[in-house]
Amino acid sequence: AEGAGFDLLTGLRSLVRQDPEVILIGEIRDADAAAVALQAALTGQLVLTTFHATDAAVAVSRLGEMGIPPYAIRSGVRTVVSQRLLRRLCTCAKPDADGAAAKVLRLESLGLSPAGVRTPHGCERCRHTGYAGRLAVAEVLNVDCPSVGEAILARKDAAAVRAAAAEAGTIGLLQRALRLASEGVTSPEEVMRVFGIAPVASL
Repeated sequence: AEGAGFDLLTGLRSLVRQDPEVILIGEIRDADAAAVALQAALTGQLVLTTFHATDAAVAVSRLGEMGIPPYAIRSGVRTVVSQRLLRRLCTCAKPDADGAAAKVLRLESLGLSPAGVRTPHGCERCRHTGYAGRLAVAEVLNVDCPSVGEAILARKDAAAVRAAAAEAGTIGLLQRALRLASEGVTSPEEVMRVFGIAPVASL
């Protein structure tokens, strides 16, 4: 539709003028689209959208980098949900007998029991991959939380926003993934692959 002079930004602005109750935007890709989405949210519409970022705190920080004022982020954004997909271990998975896989992620130092850790094996059912299906791992950043809101208004970076959320009880993506590994739902190798963790990395 861009050839007809009707792009995403034009469509968004036209949609906002119709005063809908809910607006669904496939993806925010630039500062102009972000500004229109926040404008709609600030005038009372419920806006649902997607945004590429490594986690919820980075998404909030990136909105600031796009030129969205902190007060607009604080007032217009209610919740940010970040998710990753992990492969689920097949029933043929084997226990981590020597504890080597658990040691790579240092589960005990994080207060997680390594007793339930399993590693991929492979069978006919999973086509010898060791995995069968996927599961979503998600974190929820509540911008209404006072400490998170204060960090946003103070223009703090993603690390500070993440720390404020953690203090308020938010469980991060990596922590959720590590818990699933400790319970034998997925493997330490899969957590390392999805989160880009090297064997010698400090968590």
